[in-house]
Amino acid sequence: MQNITRGGVFLLAAAAAAAWADSSVAEGPAAPEGVNLLTTESGQADFSFFVMPADFFAPGSDPFLSVVPLVGAPLNPATLSSADTIIRRGDVIFPGAGFPRPSDPIPIEIIELSLTSVAPITVTFNGGLDPELWLLDVDLSAFPVPNGNLDAILQKPNGGTYSANLFLQPRFIFTKVGEPAQIREFDTGNEGVPEFNLTSADLFSLVQPVETPLDIPADLLFPGSPATSNFWFGVDHAIGTLDLFRFDSPELSLSFRTTPIPTPSALALLGLAGLMGTRRRRR
Repeated sequence: MQNITRGGVFLLAAAAAAAWADSSVAEGPAAPEGVNLLTTESGQADFSFFVMPADFFAPGSDPFLSVVPLVGAPLNPATLSSADTIIRRGDVIFPGAGFPRPSDPIPIEIIELSLTSVAPITVTFNGGLDPELWLLDVDLSAFPVPNGNLDAILQKPNGGTYSANLFLQPRFIFTKVGEPAQIREFDTGNEGVPEFNLTSADLFSLVQPVETPLDIPADLLFPGSPATSNFWFGVDHAIGTLDLFRFDSPELSLSFRTTPIPTPSALALLGLAGLMGTRRRRR
């Protein structure tokens, strides 16, 4: 697969439906190249690893190095339900026969991210005085990052285990409570902060289009999938639940759940083959 480009996720792409159709006739268990929609149930950013310096918020402000609890901020509730994060992934192919059966290396990348602080953060001045409240939002830096990697092991015809790492270069946007024009931005890419390397290891399932998708209402899904492919992170097919799974780094930890998309029209908006547009800035 070519180097993955983030952004442009709401472009129309007829190739998405065609790629899904091709997956139903693929030889052996496999998952075609696609995107996975994720909802962040909880998370945190540890600013002790990339301290907001003194005077960042205003003259006299103290360095900020607290741990900030985060939650997802949905990208587009009308079409993408509660999804706040989108991962794009290459073809998952398991050559050979029998079990366990490892996949070929799979490139992955976060192409959309939208998080917000659970509560306002407290910024102090002149050694702990004059506290102010600020809101924190997190999205992606415009600074490019390399693709991550996903390694999957097929343990049975419809699932197994995976390990993965994702590179993330976030942008932190601080907005003063009660004064929305007061905004401070810290783009880790522009500031020279190394990209975060998030890792994950959990279960996955391959849910073919002809199957009833676990315990999710059928009217919330497009042909049996919560995204443009049949690879589900954090799902034990035998149990039939969408379990939490984590991507962690010292700087940032996120707990995700796979997100069903609400209508068939959302598939076209995702644009499987059209994720090569110009990167957009949400704010």
